[in-house]
Amino acid sequence: MAEKLRVAVGTVYPYDESRVRGGVEAVALYLTRAVAKRDDVELHVVSCNRAVGRSFVEKRGSITVHWLATGRRLYGVRAATIDAWRVREVYDQLAPDVIHAQHFGEYAIAARSTSRMVLTIHGLEALVPHMRDTSHFRGAVGRYRRWITEWLARQGITRASAVIDTSGGYVTRSVGTWLDGKPIYGVANPVSQDFFSLGEQHRSVAGAPLILWCGSISERKNVAGLVQAFAHIVPRLPEARLTLVGGVADSTYFDRVLHVIAEAGIEGKVKATGPIPQEQLLQAYQEAAVVAMPSIEETAPMALAQAMAAGKAVVASRVGGIPWMVEDGVTGYLVDAGDTEALADRMCDLLLDQARRERMGLAARKRAMSLFAADAVAAQTAQVYYEVVGTAASD
Repeated sequence: MAEKLRVAVGTVYPYDESRVRGGVEAVALYLTRAVAKRDDVELHVVSCNRAVGRSFVEKRGSITVHWLATGRRLYGVRAATIDAWRVREVYDQLAPDVIHAQHFGEYAIAARSTSRMVLTIHGLEALVPHMRDTSHFRGAVGRYRRWITEWLARQGITRASAVIDTSGGYVTRSVGTWLDGKPIYGVANPVSQDFFSLGEQHRSVAGAPLILWCGSISERKNVAGLVQAFAHIVPRLPEARLTLVGGVADSTYFDRVLHVIAEAGIEGKVKATGPIPQEQLLQAYQEAAVVAMPSIEETAPMALAQAMAAGKAVVASRVGGIPWMVEDGVTGYLVDAGDTEALADRMCDLLLDQARRERMGLAARKRAMSLFAADAVAAQTAQVYYEVVGTAASD
């Protein structure tokens, strides 16, 4: 083995680091930045990206990024064939001591059976039974999506030397029968120090009370349910506002959200920003009184971790790994998925009680510091690398 541990992180990676799109991109960016600070790691990132017109290699600080141009259509087929083959070519050229694949897909199945590969599992939506009732997974196309995702998941897990569970055991419980005795490590997702810095300020929110939601608009995120709950709040708190930050993953579902907004007559009180740069995202968290996440399925959502790091009280669904992240009544409130009335009541309680939400926000930030601080997560991750390789970690 080389003097430094050579690590190849296979992942979706933000070409424009000021515009991070999605939780896995955020995890990849924050983790690699933190790992790259270590003197004992030579870090490479391998990423298929639609934003690049050609494949090339570039240095970003001490990180070497291997960009592979890819298409926008037929993701499952591309991941299982041409993109996996091209990722494997890079892995073979690098000959890393360890591969770290962020989630199922081309980066995991590209690893050869002889490779030492760590697999971090993120979203499980295609694998959990209750998600089959959503429009994304119904019909022939939906069945194909479930099939290709399950195939990629099984293939990726088979190739893994070890698995990282970022959700307090939810991943392990969900795919435990596939793990076949592989080592499981509990390592949380990292959050950028920028969000923790917001929480250090402890400033009261001025102006109209703002509820913030961040994510990719789809049925899984239950944005329509959030809007319905917000409509129940408006008569009690007319000055309240709701901001939806993020792209549209399902345009048909977004039309439904717009219909709910119009039907409730709250168009002037709800703002959908679309994707925004990191600087504006930080400002949105700073201005928020409450952060909501009413999803019907989540693993370890980055938006929730960012909110906690920023010292914000949260109201979230009692699903997936969220109950591990949020202590009900201490760092925020948990409600049953789909319970619009409870969601509205809990958000309204916090909007009307500044002392309570500030107390919960401080507790949330304390828990976030213990779980999501990027340098600590990087150290835990490096320890996993060394254990997989079979050597002792450098001090």
